[in-house]
Amino acid sequence: MKKCDICHTPLDFFKFRFAEGVICKDCYKIASNNFTGIIYCKSFSEIAELCNVKEDNSLRNGEFEITSRIGNYILFDDKNRKFCLTNNRMVVKEAQKPEIFSYADVIKCEFFSNPSMPITVFCKAYKNSGEIIKSISIYIYLGSQEVKEIKVIASPVRIKSFAFKRSFTFVNGIMDKFSYIMKNIEPEG
Repeated sequence: MKKCDICHTPLDFFKFRFAEGVICKDCYKIASNNFTGIIYCKSFSEIAELCNVKEDNSLRNGEFEITSRIGNYILFDDKNRKFCLTNNRMVVKEAQKPEIFSYADVIKCEFFSNPSMPITVFCKAYKNSGEIIKSISIYIYLGSQEVKEIKVIASPVRIKSFAFKRSFTFVNGIMDKFSYIMKNIEPEG
């Protein structure tokens, strides 16, 4: 099965061609400026620059092998015990270079929302309400005193909307994965 030349996700029926290969719909959306441009004549380096991936970074040269992903937010390499924050333009305002961290660096993972509510409240009490949630973020605390934020919802949405339900699926997936990592991965050394 072919893989996207940029993010390495398996490609099914839909793939988009550029001068030197093929990319997935998510990367095409970024490279084509929300489906408004043409990428057919662009080279890999041009596409990679638009998607904020450098040819020589560890995602490209084999140091990081994607075994799973949660949306466009985070990639996991269970073989090498690493995760990658993609930092693409769909997730953060300014595209930044993807960041790779070891599972052993993770101290804790926390859920934050505006208005502030525990994650279980969203699952039960407000499931079908007309309430509006302004933002949802996940904070990953690393051993190097670093805190990384994954903004899952950055603008107001209704809790009963499809956008919220989809985003909340990503939140649950990220929280569950980090819970598993912290319980089952022994520190390196």
